[in-house]
Amino acid sequence: RKLFMDYLPINGTQEVTAITNAHIRGFYALLNSKYDQSTSAGYMTKLKAYIQFGIDNDRIKVNPFQGVKIVKPKKEITYLTEAEVNTIINADLGGNLSLERVRDAFILMCGSGLAYADLKGLKKSDIQEKDGVFFICGRRVKNNQPYTSVILPFAVDVLNKYEVIPVISNQKTNEYLKAIEDIIGFHKHLHCHLARHTYATLLINKKVNTKTISKCLGHSNSKITETFYAELLNDTIIEEVASIF
Repeated sequence: RKLFMDYLPINGTQEVTAITNAHIRGFYALLNSKYDQSTSAGYMTKLKAYIQFGIDNDRIKVNPFQGVKIVKPKKEITYLTEAEVNTIINADLGGNLSLERVRDAFILMCGSGLAYADLKGLKKSDIQEKDGVFFICGRRVKNNQPYTSVILPFAVDVLNKYEVIPVISNQKTNEYLKAIEDIIGFHKHLHCHLARHTYATLLINKKVNTKTISKCLGHSNSKITETFYAELLNDTIIEEVASIF
């Protein structure tokens, strides 16, 4: 907000109604000339929240953000391949039980798509079985969206090891994952959300329908899944069609 007020060619005694669409566009151009796309988008998103507050409280009658699109950089999806998952599963952690438990919790997330917050609240009694297939029906902590997570076979092996699923704090989990990463000599940064991307990618590569993947992940609609994993989906489409001819 201070950045914007310093930029405005108006004095502090004027009403916020003095803020025009030209001011917003000019400020955005200034940010883009000084910062990277991600930082500029972050500042603009915060400014838009202040403007919206003014609109909601009838201080601003005309939205100066009209027609202004905040461009956020495309996030690169990082995930693990099946081979990389197996490398972690079979890694020699020197008998360190703390590292082994964190590794197992991470593998369970890779094989279920659960976010850390959802895994933390998971109990063995939440896990159901039908015809030899294990799954979890619940609601996500983040958005209360329902999900049906089908647990992949390598993650079922983890479940069979424990009466109580081993989950520690998110911070400690990521610290231990960094230690595991160093032990293995891994070239990818291991963290909790990487596991969720891995689950989705494993399903995509097995040609699972995006609507089904969306239900497994607890996305509010399949468009989120399609948008987020668009590049991966394109690769799968190309491979699937090419395999026919």
